[in-house]
Amino acid sequence: MKIKGGHQAIFQVDTGATCNVIRAGELRGTKYKPKVAHTNQVLKMYNSSPLRPVGKCWIQLTNLRNGKKYKVEFVMVKDNDADANRVGSMAAQQMNLIQVNHENLQPSSSKVVFLM
Repeated sequence: MKIKGGHQAIFQVDTGATCNVIRAGELRGTKYKPKVAHTNQVLKMYNSSPLRPVGKCWIQLTNLRNGKKYKVEFVMVKDNDADANRVGSMAAQQMNLIQVNHENLQPSSSKVVFLM
């Protein structure tokens, strides 16, 4: 993906994530750096202690493969607080990076039996 007014950046699709995460360094030199808003949000990471983001902002990304543009809300973290930029499940679905198939899922009101 390319960040508008910035450079090309690598994002991991994280289907277990409920938000999108970007490292602060990715926004250096872009119009987004001064537009980062304060947030009280705390991220609960699966492999470490809770993480307090630096802030949040909307960022325009361009998919370099198909030229489509997307405006995505990200929470920004310090560079050393994340090993990668991440696009969460909902954004990945809306950007057509992944597809969730629901036809083989049983309705939630039904009982599920596990066989061992």
